[in-house]
Amino acid sequence: MFGANLTVFHPTVFILLGIPGLENYHTWLSIPFCLMYIIAFLGNGALIFVVLNERTLHGPMYVFLSMLAGTDILLSTTTVPKALAIFWFHAGEIAFDACIAQMFFIHVAFVAESGILLAMAFDRYVAICTPLRYTAILTPMAIGKMTLAIWGRSIGTIFPIVFLLKRLPYCRTNIIPHSYCEHIGVARLACADITVNIWYGFSVPMASVLVDVALIGISYTLILQAVFKLSSQDARHKALNTCGSHIGVIVLFFTPSFFTFLTHRFGKNIPHHIHILLANLYVLIPPMLNPIIYGAKTKQIRECMAHMLPIWHFALLNEMLTTVLANNSHRFPHTFFLAGIPGLTAAHIWISLPFCFMFFLAVTGNGVLLYLIKTEHNLHQPMFFFLAMLSFVDLILSLSTLPKMLAIFWFGATAISSYSCLSQMFFIHAFSAMESGVLVAMALDRFVAICNPLRYATILTPVVVTKIGGLVVLQGVVLTISFPSLAHRLLYCGSHTIAYTYCEHMAVVKLACGATTVDNLYAFAVAIFLGVGDVAFIAYSYGQIVRTIIHFSSPEARAKAGSTCTAHVCVILFFYGPGFLSVVMQRFGPPTASAAKVILANLYLLFPPALDPIVYGVKTKQIREQIFKIISSK
Repeated sequence: MFGANLTVFHPTVFILLGIPGLENYHTWLSIPFCLMYIIAFLGNGALIFVVLNERTLHGPMYVFLSMLAGTDILLSTTTVPKALAIFWFHAGEIAFDACIAQMFFIHVAFVAESGILLAMAFDRYVAICTPLRYTAILTPMAIGKMTLAIWGRSIGTIFPIVFLLKRLPYCRTNIIPHSYCEHIGVARLACADITVNIWYGFSVPMASVLVDVALIGISYTLILQAVFKLSSQDARHKALNTCGSHIGVIVLFFTPSFFTFLTHRFGKNIPHHIHILLANLYVLIPPMLNPIIYGAKTKQIRECMAHMLPIWHFALLNEMLTTVLANNSHRFPHTFFLAGIPGLTAAHIWISLPFCFMFFLAVTGNGVLLYLIKTEHNLHQPMFFFLAMLSFVDLILSLSTLPKMLAIFWFGATAISSYSCLSQMFFIHAFSAMESGVLVAMALDRFVAICNPLRYATILTPVVVTKIGGLVVLQGVVLTISFPSLAHRLLYCGSHTIAYTYCEHMAVVKLACGATTVDNLYAFAVAIFLGVGDVAFIAYSYGQIVRTIIHFSSPEARAKAGSTCTAHVCVILFFYGPGFLSVVMQRFGPPTASAAKVILANLYLLFPPALDPIVYGVKTKQIREQIFKIISSK
């Protein structure tokens, strides 16, 4: 009877509000949340994969590291997908049992991660203070027992909280002003005394974590004593260097978690949305940064990542190039090396952050545009067909360059096979030429729509639009298909290091020690054809458009006609502005690439794909309406 009465007071669902007070910014907040989750999931997954597949990493330190990565995936996956569902689709409902389960896994992962960091501190203590007994102390049996102890303590500590929450009656509101189910946040919805919940939730988990912090502090005290007794400065530096990653992870984990824990319980004067933001950052920042720190600071992991990372290649084009150009293979190097950004090698990790963010924007934004144009029937018009082509071209440009750039920045994976380099060269130049052609087609569309509006449907018929699209693709392929062949025929007897983050035609040609006149002239001709020919056509179209708009009698009509061209003009500036500067510097600049020159070349391939969908999403009414329609329908 008592159990039946309790179930009456259990709500069927709770409703998570996300971040109260910042509802209008949920969509914008979802962008960094989603990016951090992707980095956390892929980074920790890559660490686990590397540790499992590389026998040289089957040591105690890396076993604990793979456990940490698995716990980070559990912690972020338990919280972030639901938070994104709230931000994007207002899907705040969560079943009572699902809420309890989410709370359980969040707290278990937190206590387990604390225990794993303690185990890693013990590993460093044994490795530095008693190195000769390292393998005798940290045997597979000992590691297995430590693993069982870590997870046994975590589950045993948190499991009573499930019963403490289930025993409470919930006769008040079922709304949780949070983005995930947290123990005290759920308990406060009960209409009964929650003193036991407060004291258990504060004392028992915190006691476990505080013991871990104390033991970690003792371990590092002993480590420092042992290090300072070493006679060699190099030995001291090497010993401390092995602890750098672990100390960074400790600071990242305990600092925000303690601050979040204390402000949640004692920070009465802090705005509630600050509490929630801190709580979300505590489950996002450590899982995101841990694999980056260990990947950047641990030599063995860096080397294994670089070795196992698949080189960016396109198998079909590689096979074609191998067949067509095999007779010159004796003069062509087997491998090139991409230097990244010369002069800024030490800052590669920091440079990778905006690069990764722009890559995320490019893939997400262009993917959303393609989905909208495909699924919404009222967007099946010439203007949006060309916009879909632009989004597809931007996606290919991003995917052809950014993954390899990030591999260079994060793992030092500079090597790229010669045919992969030629493949990347072709796709970069071909799709850059296609993007120029798409912008010409879009200028034609605006010209017809404004200068001949009554004949728009009869001029830009589906057949005509398809032919224009075919010509754009044909132009890109025909003009650039010779670039790999021209580069392959040259003799490379000097350095094989390309002072860029990707294989650009002239950057590769400058490594050759033979005559490159043909390459220079052909590349210059293509640049003139695209840069002058396409730009001249776009300029002529807009000249006619401006003439037509000026003759409109109504200021409203002029403003309306001009506003339909705004997004296209912005995209033209994004593409041709850095594009012209990059082409001029690559062809007429010094043989060695400066940092500014390489950064500009990267921005030329980064800015348009990242900003084009944002510009069209903000400035184009039909796309805005479809996005709001989908969001509101959810």
